[in-house]
Amino acid sequence: MQKDPGNFNSSALDHIAVAVRDADAARRIYELIGFHVEGAEDVPSQQVKAVLLKLHDVHVELLEPTSEDSSVAKAIAKRGEGLHHLAFRVPSLDEAMRRFQDGGFTFLYETPQPGAAGKRINFLHPRHCAGVLIELCE
Repeated sequence: MQKDPGNFNSSALDHIAVAVRDADAARRIYELIGFHVEGAEDVPSQQVKAVLLKLHDVHVELLEPTSEDSSVAKAIAKRGEGLHHLAFRVPSLDEAMRRFQDGGFTFLYETPQPGAAGKRINFLHPRHCAGVLIELCE
């Protein structure tokens, strides 16, 4: 049984990530809503092209796979395009990971990985989060 990791000092929702086949095509709907492109980059560690969109203080990250072997490509093949994960900012990813692991939770990676915008990231396994993939980013 998992223990409660306590408050891990998340400062805010960082972004909502959406898995898409074509980020350029998908961003059009968000632009019609009023989002603007804040940036785009390839993230080799995750095998994706990430397009970050912003509307006021809300960020949506469109994730387009750059390899058929990427977890995003596999998610699209299995479930189709749609919500991929919720990401929360933490002041110390190492501390957050320790607290969750002490509580019996597992992460997808043993160590933090490089993410978009130079952030250090890791993902809580969805089995701990009612089937939702949760990213912690520093």
